[in-house]
Amino acid sequence: MHDYTIPATPSFSGKSGVFRSMLKLLNKDLRDQKDSLIYLVDTDTFDDYAAEIGAIPTAQGTQVLINGTNGNMLRFNGIVVMPIYGMPANTVILTLKQNIVYGFGQNMQVYQQKQMRPRTLEVTIVLEFDVKYFLGSAVVLGQQ
Repeated sequence: MHDYTIPATPSFSGKSGVFRSMLKLLNKDLRDQKDSLIYLVDTDTFDDYAAEIGAIPTAQGTQVLINGTNGNMLRFNGIVVMPIYGMPANTVILTLKQNIVYGFGQNMQVYQQKQMRPRTLEVTIVLEFDVKYFLGSAVVLGQQ
């Protein structure tokens, strides 16, 4: 895994931006697979990047500024930038989409409770869930 230190006042786009600097840490074989790469970011970073794109005086910038993002998706040099709910602030992960492995625990429990008067059924599902990466050399972790 490669580590990258995000500056105190980061810029995400441009030649010296966070996204480009992180991309340079991957080897060329991985960098060339732009359709397979993804930036996973916290929601504040996603909003900051959207604001940077919105400030550019182009049709794309105007679209992001007025309409927002298209289904919570932006791109940097063709690589998807995806916000992840609950990710720690000022955190960016660059990796291959197929490099992320997730799994569910075997013990899944479902609880039901009937509320007769309001005629509702409450369902609670309890499960174990974990996420890991498969190939460490294909991961760049950016943190402040």
